[in-house]
Amino acid sequence: MKEKLSERELSIRNLFWAVCLKWKQFLIAALIGVILLGGFSYYRSLKEVKAKKQLKEEPVKIEELSLEEDAITESLNVYLEYYQKYMAQLRYNREACLMKLDPNCFYKGEVTYYVDNHYQVEYPVMEKKDNTYGIASEYLANLTSLDLTKEIAEIEGVDDVNIAYASELIDITNRFGYRNTITTDLEQGIFTVSVYSSDYEKCQKLLELVTARIEEYQKTAVSKYGKHDLIQLAQKCVMTSDPYLLTVQTEQVDRQRNYYWKVDEFEKELTEDELTFAEAYRTQYELEHQPEEPEFELAEPKAKVSKKWLLLGFVAGVAVLFMIYVLKYIFNAAIRLEDELDAIYKVPVLGVILEKLPSFKGLSGFFKKKLYEKRRFFEKDNAVEMAAANVRVLGQKNNINQIYVTGTVSDDVEGAVIGQIADTVKEYGITMEYGKSILYDAASLENAAKTGTVVIACTPGVTTYREIAEMMDLCKEQGSEVLGILVIGK
Repeated sequence: MKEKLSERELSIRNLFWAVCLKWKQFLIAALIGVILLGGFSYYRSLKEVKAKKQLKEEPVKIEELSLEEDAITESLNVYLEYYQKYMAQLRYNREACLMKLDPNCFYKGEVTYYVDNHYQVEYPVMEKKDNTYGIASEYLANLTSLDLTKEIAEIEGVDDVNIAYASELIDITNRFGYRNTITTDLEQGIFTVSVYSSDYEKCQKLLELVTARIEEYQKTAVSKYGKHDLIQLAQKCVMTSDPYLLTVQTEQVDRQRNYYWKVDEFEKELTEDELTFAEAYRTQYELEHQPEEPEFELAEPKAKVSKKWLLLGFVAGVAVLFMIYVLKYIFNAAIRLEDELDAIYKVPVLGVILEKLPSFKGLSGFFKKKLYEKRRFFEKDNAVEMAAANVRVLGQKNNINQIYVTGTVSDDVEGAVIGQIADTVKEYGITMEYGKSILYDAASLENAAKTGTVVIACTPGVTTYREIAEMMDLCKEQGSEVLGILVIGK
């Protein structure tokens, strides 16, 4: 029988549900994993933050680094390129006048002109060319000069740092706000110019500035393109809103975010020397490109815990404990309540008698129900009656009137249960005697051999598979028959 134990099959189903019963321990293990790896993540982040602060306080100049030119990899070049794009986009989003407009409430000024060059078609010869398109285009081109941008910046109160962004407040394409009263048509000599501001008075001043610039340029345009009339068709300044402006602003913010992700992604690929070079480059770049008194302060870097490490800690904690319980279940030498002992030892299980029935309430109860799905449990008194009935039936069927019960635990609980069974079957002429394990007690071995019929009493979690097998082999050597197995649990 001992040799056949190696052929014992392991139920994956039982293994799964038995491990699931440890769900409370899994939660504790997951929490420990989260704390450990979360703490490790925070330590790494804190170390990086301290290094960045130290580098900021004592910046390393690029010319002081010993990084060879051929050691600068493509990853570093791409990293620096994206960093420049990120910083430029960050500066634009913070300082651009267009980004500061509220898309739900801003002012739009609009002025429309008509250019009449008195062109007439004379048949059959048409020597004169129609230059209406060129004249109208020239007026619009005059609105992109640097001196005009400076005047716009002065009206808006923009300093020298972001003066270039002020040019966006004059729009010759008329992108934002309500639909234009008159649509630009350069072929017909009609053009409309829009101005934007968050203040009505500033919007009026911008509109006056544009109007004055266009009308002042008329003399220059006449000398260049010939005599023509410049007629103002419409002029107004109103409060408006525009969801498209919000879309444009959102796109700029998204572009900044994408550059940041690229910078972060390539930074992870840098070596330690390259990372030092990159930090020095960033420090020097920020010092060169940031104003002496920036309008916005960059947030101080803070140590943080990575969500990825928290998730990894949770999974790792569960996985490690899961493997421990699986191995423990596989290599556990003691028999289990869910085992089919009759299939393993080829003898019937006469009864399963428990001092207390397992509880099937809550989540643990659900797992127990799945684990013991093929096992029926009875209250102790009913289980004793069922075991006694099985003993009586087998005894009468095989003409047996004396049975020796050898206990593997030999404690008071085991003795009391077997005593109850013995009292029940005694009425039917069957005598049951209870003794210690025949493996360790000589008197029990002699009594078992003298009786000739043996029942093995075992306890789940205590009695081992090998112990039962050795008892059965010893009974066979002594010429005793094993009638069955009694499972007695606490």
